[in-house]
Amino acid sequence: MTDHSIVIVDDDHEAAGILQTYLQDYFIKVDYFDNGYNFLDQVEAGNNYDLLLLDIKMPAISGTETYKKLIKIKDIPTIFVSSVTDPADKVTCLEFGAVDYIVKPFYLREVLARIKNAIKNTSNSNKPSHTDNKLTGFEFSGWILDTTTEILTTPDKEEIPLTKGPVSYTHLRAHETGRN
Repeated sequence: MTDHSIVIVDDDHEAAGILQTYLQDYFIKVDYFDNGYNFLDQVEAGNNYDLLLLDIKMPAISGTETYKKLIKIKDIPTIFVSSVTDPADKVTCLEFGAVDYIVKPFYLREVLARIKNAIKNTSNSNKPSHTDNKLTGFEFSGWILDTTTEILTTPDKEEIPLTKGPVSYTHLRAHETGRN
């Protein structure tokens, strides 16, 4: 797993430092930002990351607000990390498109295992080839959802990139209603 770049965004410097030190034994690069604004600036500047570990409760800008801004810029697989244990909050984050949710305090080996799984499950090498130019998805009322490229095309032909959460949910609902 030494070919991956992880970023931690958390206002808890001590916990993030411990996690960063631990993960550096397994990853070439582990960046750390103590707030969402600094992280988003780096993404807009062109920094690439394979996975984001994002705390929910942070001052200035919350993790969920950071995530909402992030997905407009770039699709980075995200694991939310929080002391919030309410199942509704966990489900909301997963519905936003997060690949996982880890409750603080956590066991470092568990975090590592979840990171490895997230990277394996979201890596580009696992995505299907698009060489056959065949549209895979659904059409409804002039809208087209391509589940392979994860792009929603409006009736005006505007392409909107989506994250896995909305695509998976729409795909599931379409199958339930027989619109496949």
